[in-house]
Amino acid sequence: MSNILTDWRKALVAHLEDNLQGGDFKGNVLSGERDGESKDRKLACVFVPSIQEFAQNILFATPPMVIRAWIPKPKLPKAQQPVDPEPVEQLGVDLMSCLEPVEATLLAGRLFFRVGSVDFDYADWGVQASLVSFTDNPATFGA
Repeated sequence: MSNILTDWRKALVAHLEDNLQGGDFKGNVLSGERDGESKDRKLACVFVPSIQEFAQNILFATPPMVIRAWIPKPKLPKAQQPVDPEPVEQLGVDLMSCLEPVEATLLAGRLFFRVGSVDFDYADWGVQASLVSFTDNPATFGA
C-alpha cells in the first residue's frame, strides 16, 4: 500500500544514495530512526517523526522528515584535540546542496519541502536535517 510519507521517504533514500557526497553513501542510506555514531562507514537514515495538519487549512498537512547522516570520526591522539570540525560542516552543506534541486520535484505535484534546519552533532560526527513539507492532509483527503 502506498502513502505520501512512505513514497517521500523512499524517494529521499534513493536520491541520497545517488547524490549525497557524489554517491559516497550508496547502499548506506536506511529507512528508520537511528542514533549514535558510525565508526566504519558513511551512513544515513531517513524517517518521519510526526505529522501535523496545516494550521491555516486542515485540508493540508505539514509532515516533517528527518535525515541523520554520519561519517567515520578520525582517530587522533588525545594531544590533538579538539578534532577539526570541517568534515562534519562539509557533510551538512553537502546534504543541503544535495536536496535543493529536488525540493519541489521529488514527488511532483504531491508534496513540496525545504530544508528547515541542519544541526551538527560533533560528538557522534554527524548531522541532522529537518525537512519542512506541505501536502494534502491524509485525515481529510476527499473532504
